[in-house]
Amino acid sequence: MSESKFQGQCYCGKCKIEATGDVMFGVICHCSICSGLHAAESVSLVGFDGDNLKLVEGEDNVTGFKSSPTMIRYFCKDCGSSVYNVSLSEEMVFRDAPFLNFVNAKEKRLDALRPTAHMFYGSRQRDVNDDLPKFATFTFLPEMLDNQGNPLPADKKAKTDTDADDDKEKK
Repeated sequence: MSESKFQGQCYCGKCKIEATGDVMFGVICHCSICSGLHAAESVSLVGFDGDNLKLVEGEDNVTGFKSSPTMIRYFCKDCGSSVYNVSLSEEMVFRDAPFLNFVNAKEKRLDALRPTAHMFYGSRQRDVNDDLPKFATFTFLPEMLDNQGNPLPADKKAKTDTDADDDKEKK
């Protein structure tokens, strides 16, 4: 089976990225850092395991800074757009990039990159009425919220892939 490969770029195209392997997550992030850096209510991000997302062109055009104890964010020096982020968390090693970076590259298989959940939904600017699961903090943590930001009772929570795997093991 061939490995998935996705190519993307910053707005001006001077910084190019390439991602290989399976998508680790596709989320719409509502955290204050993403909202502030992108001057938007939220940003859609696509994450890949470890070094599976790489800068392949434009190394001299990127600059980065540590936005929190667990994240370094890289931007294009020319156009100022986000190129990619690197997690410094010991619990979860990943790199992610804005979904739209891949759209700019005219990637044909974008369905594999589309967001499947909201994270930091408690920090949202407005309610989002869609069918995607909504998480209070990072997507992989269990507290889920409804469209208005209220915690969901356990019996109303959508099953995650991990829950489904746990159910199989119990049988």
